[in-house]
Amino acid sequence: MEPILAIKAANVSKTFVLHNLGTRLPAVEDVSFSLPFGKCLAIDGPSGSGKSTLVRCLYGNCLPTAGSVSVFGENGFVDLVAAGPREIMELRKNTISHVSQFLRVIPRISALDIVAHPLIEKGLGKNEARRRAGTMLHELNIPERLFDLPPLTFSGGERQRVNIARGLIKESPVLLLDEPTASLDAPNKRIAVDLFLAAKKRGSAIVGIFHDRDVRDGVADWSLELPSKAFGPAKRNSSPPAVTL
Repeated sequence: MEPILAIKAANVSKTFVLHNLGTRLPAVEDVSFSLPFGKCLAIDGPSGSGKSTLVRCLYGNCLPTAGSVSVFGENGFVDLVAAGPREIMELRKNTISHVSQFLRVIPRISALDIVAHPLIEKGLGKNEARRRAGTMLHELNIPERLFDLPPLTFSGGERQRVNIARGLIKESPVLLLDEPTASLDAPNKRIAVDLFLAAKKRGSAIVGIFHDRDVRDGVADWSLELPSKAFGPAKRNSSPPAVTL
C-alpha cells in the first residue's frame, strides 16, 4: 500500500525580479519532492540557497515562477499556484501550520491569546481554547506569570517558544518549520523535538529547516539539499520513495 501524500512539489522555481535595478535574482531552482503524512523532510543548504523561500512557497506566501505545489486538504489536493486567497486561507485554518524564525504578532496581545487564536479561528470556544493554550505553554516551559503579558516583553527564547506553541496548538496535518529552535537552549530544544515527534506520530507531515544538526537528525526522515544560490537542480541526500506526481 502506497503512503498517502501530504505535499507534492514538482519542478518548483522562484526568481525575484528587481525592476528598479533591472535584476533577476534566482532563489529556488527546479525542486521536486513528495512527502507522505507522518514523515519529516529536512531542507538543507547554505545561507542564501533558498530554503526559506521554498517553505514560503509551500505556505502560499510566495508564488513560484515555475512548477507546482499541491497540499492535501480536507477535500483533496489543492494546487497552491492556482488557488485563490480564500482557498489558501482555508488551508491555513484547517491544514497547514507555519512556525517561522521570528514571532510576528500584534503588540499588546497576551501570549495566551496568541496561542489560543488558531483554535478560536477554527470554532473552539474561547475558554477551552485558552485552557489548551495554557497547557501548551506549560509544556514549553513558559511560566504562568507570563501568560497574560505580550511576548514582545519576553526574551528571544521565550518568544520563540510561544511561536512554537501557536504553530502546534491545532495539530495541523501539515507543519512547516523555519529554524524553529535556533534561539532555544538545550533543554528547551529537547522539549521542542519531543513535540515535533509527537506531531509526526499523530500523522502530521513536516517540512523543516533546522539550524541545529542534532534537531534535524532527531526529527527528519529524509533530507533535500539546495545548492548555493540555487544554481542548478536540487541535490538529494536521501529522499522519500519515488512517487509519480
